Parts: sequence; structure tokens; C-alpha cells
Amino acid sequence: MQIDMNRFDEIQHTPLRVYNRTVVAFNLMEDYGQPAVVKYLELFSEDEKKQIVLMNQFIKSKGKEAAHKFAIRDLKVDDYEEEEHVCN
Repeated sequence: MQIDMNRFDEIQHTPLRVYNRTVVAFNLMEDYGQPAVVKYLELFSEDEKKQIVLMNQFIKSKGKEAAHKFAIRDLKVDDYEEEEHVCN
């Protein structure tokens, strides 16, 4: 079984990139358990891991919809449509 470990490096808007990474980590935990999440997090620097942790805390406190709105808040419509990998 192949697990998608997309880093979303092609997304230039940092909040959206971090949101997508956080959603992938959550989905990996749900579908494959903690070992898959640990493997995914190994792909990132310490600063990137901190961003994921902070976004995860945001999602837990405010909800996924609020986090998504936060992640796309500064994107213009044209920018948003150009971003190919948006995890909802």
C-alpha cells in the first residue's frame, strides 16, 4: 500500500501549505496510526514541525472550518484557484 506523503512545497501561501500538511498528518493518524505520522513528520524541518503543531492546536481549539478560513484569508480568488492541492 502506497501512502501519499505530499509536502505541499508547491503551495506558496504558507498558511495554506501548513494547513494542508496538518490535515495530511491528521488523516495519516486516522487511517494508519502514529507510525505513519512520525514518518511524515520526518520529512520536515523543526520549524515546519512547529508550524504543523500550531495549526493542529488551532484546529482543535477553533475547528477545521475556522482553520481553513484562516489558512486562505489573504489569498486572492485568482491565487486560490491556482493552488492545486487544497485539503478540506
